[in-house]
Amino acid sequence: MDELIAKFGVDFIIKNLAFPFYPHDALTRGTFISGGKEAGKTNLAKILTYLLKKKGCVIKVVDGSRAWLRNTPIKNIVKINSLGSIEQSPITESVVFDVSSLLPDNQAYFIGTLLERDFNFITSLVCQKCQHSLLLNQQNYTWYCPKCQTEYNYAWYCYWLEEAQLILRSGSLRARASQCALRMVTVGRNFKEAIGLLTQFPALIDTNTIKACGLAYFGRAWEQNDLRKLERLVSWTRSRCEDVFKTLGVGQFVFQKVGEDATRKIIRVPEFINGFNPISETQLLPQKKPSTSIFSKILGIE
Repeated sequence: MDELIAKFGVDFIIKNLAFPFYPHDALTRGTFISGGKEAGKTNLAKILTYLLKKKGCVIKVVDGSRAWLRNTPIKNIVKINSLGSIEQSPITESVVFDVSSLLPDNQAYFIGTLLERDFNFITSLVCQKCQHSLLLNQQNYTWYCPKCQTEYNYAWYCYWLEEAQLILRSGSLRARASQCALRMVTVGRNFKEAIGLLTQFPALIDTNTIKACGLAYFGRAWEQNDLRKLERLVSWTRSRCEDVFKTLGVGQFVFQKVGEDATRKIIRVPEFINGFNPISETQLLPQKKPSTSIFSKILGIE
């Protein structure tokens, strides 16, 4: 788990395609993925899920599109037919919650209930020796007992929320579900909880919520409202945004560590095929001068 919280980037190489991923930022600040239909958002999230599971994380996915029911890195699937189904779902195991039978408002309610239930479970952890409440060491992210000093290396809990605009809609964050999700975005790291947000409509997501995430993968977009939001997030001109985001292909994303313009680059991710191998990782080194292409010209990095 030590390498999981190391504060450097990692290039993961899958099928000869290398793309950046910063586990520390993903866990301590969260991940944002956007893109229009068939941009490859869920495929990217599956790859990141695969990588985080290899590091020992517990992953929870709330899926209203049933895209996680096939070719998925998580085998445990729970069908949610009613809001009360959460009581029978596991807490300490990775699971995909199929909420496709719920209406959007009920999906949002379910998300709030799930996040609140797991948060209460985590904050109720006690020492197995003296039953004293555990605290989290912010230096190495291990739980410890302040009374007897016993340490516990419990896993990180990570949550992927498909259609995140249902609960983190701009200008509408007072609902209970929104507050539960917002708490995880802002202070989840204090409890070893991380969040991943996926949306087709970045314009509908609160801007400060996106900026609070540590990693962002922006896929293709063509709606004017979405382009205006992306323009602010990547600090580009409108014409540059249109040139890039309207021409991105399936599986192509503009990646950046939020707030660090130097990390921004266009990447392509492979198709996730369950159990693919080999996979390798290397510490990110200073980037070589990229080859000249339409995208490097647009980005001004010739």
